[in-house]
Amino acid sequence: MSVTPILSDCFIYPIKSVRGVSLSQSWVEERGLSFDRRYLLVRPGGEFITARSHHKLCLVRASLHPDGINISAPMMKRHLEIRPEKFSHIYREVRVWGSTIEGRHCHPDYDAWFSAFLGEPCQLYFMDKHSHRPLKRHPERELSFADGAPVLLTSQSSLDALNLRCTETIEMRQFRPNLVVSGSFPFAEDSWKKIRIGEVKFEAMKPSVRCNFTTLNPQTAEPSAANEPLQTLLEFRKVQGKNEVVFGINFRPLNSGQIQSGDAIEILELREPESYPDHSHPLPALPVPAELPSWPAGQALELRCIGIEQLTPTTRSFHLRPELPLAPHYLPGQYLTLELEIEGQRVNRCYTLSSSPSRPLDLTITVKQVPGGLVSNYLHQNLKIGSTLRALAPAGEFHIRRARRNKLALLSAGSGITPMLSMARWLTDTQAQLDIEFIYSASNRQELIAADELRLLARKNLYLKLHFILSRPNASDAWSGLRGRLDQRKLEMLVPDLGERSLFVCGSEDFMTMASEACQQLGLEPEHYLSESFGTPPETTKSSECQSTAPVTLEFSSWDQTVRGSTGETLLLQAEQAGVEIDSGCRSGVCGICRIKLLHGEVHTMRTGPLTADELNQGQVLACSCKPLSDLVIEKIES
Repeated sequence: MSVTPILSDCFIYPIKSVRGVSLSQSWVEERGLSFDRRYLLVRPGGEFITARSHHKLCLVRASLHPDGINISAPMMKRHLEIRPEKFSHIYREVRVWGSTIEGRHCHPDYDAWFSAFLGEPCQLYFMDKHSHRPLKRHPERELSFADGAPVLLTSQSSLDALNLRCTETIEMRQFRPNLVVSGSFPFAEDSWKKIRIGEVKFEAMKPSVRCNFTTLNPQTAEPSAANEPLQTLLEFRKVQGKNEVVFGINFRPLNSGQIQSGDAIEILELREPESYPDHSHPLPALPVPAELPSWPAGQALELRCIGIEQLTPTTRSFHLRPELPLAPHYLPGQYLTLELEIEGQRVNRCYTLSSSPSRPLDLTITVKQVPGGLVSNYLHQNLKIGSTLRALAPAGEFHIRRARRNKLALLSAGSGITPMLSMARWLTDTQAQLDIEFIYSASNRQELIAADELRLLARKNLYLKLHFILSRPNASDAWSGLRGRLDQRKLEMLVPDLGERSLFVCGSEDFMTMASEACQQLGLEPEHYLSESFGTPPETTKSSECQSTAPVTLEFSSWDQTVRGSTGETLLLQAEQAGVEIDSGCRSGVCGICRIKLLHGEVHTMRTGPLTADELNQGQVLACSCKPLSDLVIEKIES
């Protein structure tokens, strides 16, 4: 069963800016929740008053009664009873954020009470059926005295994620929501376009821009000395190109109806969420709901795409989340194996996770679209917000814990940046005091993936030194950095103490061949050289027998099946063509899932991946990375 968020609380604010009233259920109409922000305090000239300027207004308490509203406030000896039957019949224009509304004046006694509390003249007005305020972009719909939208929705997990980063503990009521959701992942609401709660459908309007009102202490009305939570929101929820921060989503009801606490949040339609650069300080792991179990190794699960970012003209990041309530634990540098069906053909492909396990609910692959590339083109053209795909649990032996030294070198080219990006994020988030030389090579400035974030990480992490190299910069790049392909001379210049470091390398086969040869010449011991590459397994040995094909007999002993095969295709492909099911993952000689045991015969090996020397001596091979040289007898390896 999928994780299903629920409505955990409803709030209304009968008078704009007063303390919220918690309800177990509410009727929803086009203006929002019934009785929400139907009253407004204004100055004598008609301009609205809020707690942004009159902080102690948020200390006023309201309670609903069948015949009206009872009001109380600190230092006010007399409670106020607001009774609609006493309202005057005087209407006047009042102004809220540029909107002019005909409000109904309530009563001079109410004006006197609030004037005494605030220490300046003010009047109380009511929005009744004669008061008209069209909703922007939907002028056929009505809006209350709310700032700009009928309903504000927030989530408890998003607040928990904020509090992990924040220097002060922030309460939900500082954000003044109408609807509070629990059981969702942090900021999952960013991608909700249409939802249903109880009898009511809601449509997202925009993220909610936050102001100094959120900094007020709900108990004292004193503003935060540290300007929290705005200061922390600036670090990871700032609107690009604007000096605005957001928390929560504004919705509008699409129909009237009843909602109540405990109602499930049904996601009817998703949208691509806004992207907010993360400028935050190192942070602990984000919370996951309800102590979710781990994703079992080797198990394929459905993942839903919840966000897409365009990083370069040909590169996108796809943010994924398991449909089942499982926590995807992994190590920086590990990969996901996608199980796809493209044009009726099963295709498995590995993509390194560019996200960091220090932010475990952000499960992201970054994919460069390659001309003629079957899978990359399929993902770019078909994977949309809300789409699902299957993937095996994160795996792989290329990860940060393989480092044996406290000095690292991260060497990448092109889309080989992805495991290094994961490592750099993790090393920065966890404040790991490791000396890091990070070299990233691309053809031109446009092809530098996540360049701005890498520069940000280098500014935040005093132990990380970043070097960009462009092999073929365009004239428009105005590039003053290193040019040309990375070679031994450049590597020695950038990392003169390379022999003292653990080196991680990811890129094309040619790039890694260059790196391997250069590192040998520069004195790096083989056990400190760690590399990763995905794609078609390379030919590691020249063999005349593999240049032509010949028929062979393939006996799949454990499957009780014998077929005619050839020397021209991999064992895995020939097994699948014969209907023999061999578990597989990356199909690139990396993950080791397709390992089998050779009882008789010879094979041409293209890659051994994670197989140890002992396993190779026992006759283990990777079905995806070997071709028959003779008749074979094969059996399963029992776990």
